[in-house]
Amino acid sequence: MADTTVAERAPAAIRAVPWSVISVVTMAVALIVLVATYQPPRDTAEQIGALIRCPVCQGVPITDSPAPMARDMMAVLRQRLDEGASREEAVEAVLGAYPGSLLLQPRISVSTIALWLVPLVALVGGAGLALTVQRSRRGEAAPAETRELEQRLAQVDTDLDELSVQEAAGDIDHQAAHHLRLAYEAEAAETRSLLAAARSAPAPLPRSPRRVALGAGLLVGSLVVVVVAAGAFLVDRPGATSGVAASLEGNPADYSNETLAAVIAANLDHPQIDGMRLALAERHFESGDYQSAFPYFLDVASSEAATPAQAATALTRLGWMAYDGNGEVETALDLLAQARRLSPEDPFPIYLEGLVVWCGQGDAAAGSAAFRQVLEHDLGDTQIRSRVEADLASAEAGEECSR
Repeated sequence: MADTTVAERAPAAIRAVPWSVISVVTMAVALIVLVATYQPPRDTAEQIGALIRCPVCQGVPITDSPAPMARDMMAVLRQRLDEGASREEAVEAVLGAYPGSLLLQPRISVSTIALWLVPLVALVGGAGLALTVQRSRRGEAAPAETRELEQRLAQVDTDLDELSVQEAAGDIDHQAAHHLRLAYEAEAAETRSLLAAARSAPAPLPRSPRRVALGAGLLVGSLVVVVVAAGAFLVDRPGATSGVAASLEGNPADYSNETLAAVIAANLDHPQIDGMRLALAERHFESGDYQSAFPYFLDVASSEAATPAQAATALTRLGWMAYDGNGEVETALDLLAQARRLSPEDPFPIYLEGLVVWCGQGDAAAGSAAFRQVLEHDLGDTQIRSRVEADLASAEAGEECSR
């Protein structure tokens, strides 16, 4: 009999457990399952690269993009990791040098934690509220049910008394009275059994405001702990702050033309951008693409942040392009003269000036004088010196320029 009583009371005991405790236990179990089944990726660079959006693609990570810039970004990422940089430092280096690249998965912050918590709090809180209301209604219904059973039992006892009175007075025959008495007694036995079960059920725990507040606080605090722990362990998001280029660290020679152009476009006001401009312009200049090189040289020549050497280099290239590309002799000489004033010790604008007056104006004497002046400098390269000497010999011999 004792075992039966315990078995009957077990469901009620389970229902008495606070819903906040049940919610926390459920989330803890889910976290344990996630941690137990988590498999970290083998390649850290691939893992991080999958979180970085390619600047020239639409929502594609740099690991999946065929763009040259994406390959450059992966190379920088691997290099930084090989050098011993942390995940955060490696991501900062990539996002800091490539405009338009963003983390496809944002780092954990107050805002992202809020985005994670609001749906969970709403879901668990709603379920808990529904359970609380249901239990409260059940608790309110219990006394009413007991009173109803007591009234029902009293009515059955009254009916039995009246039946006895009617039978004694002869208002009802004995056989009919016997059948009615059996029915009333069966109903009374059933009612007493239900009433005993209702009276033996544990009373619902009081729902004081303090208890409700403590349960809500426990639930919300546990949600925060579970979400932060899961995010820190499973995601390990790098803490990059921005996707817009913020620095120009690194050697421009390590980047493609496309990457340099993108970096320049995103850092027009950066004080060190003229070095990038010159690097890209020189590539176009050496390949003979004067049209692509022109705007970068022009920006450096007119930049207030450019050093005299940078501005002189840009003016020198602009001068030669004006002559070699468009045959504009006077414009070329004017630009080369400006370069010489900015950098008097640079022999290159002097050499180009000699070529322009010899080849463009047919003045071999002026060309020879310029070449002799160039040879007075330490050119640092025997091939360059040999070339200038050959041009000087041709000009002094009165030969026509063959360039």
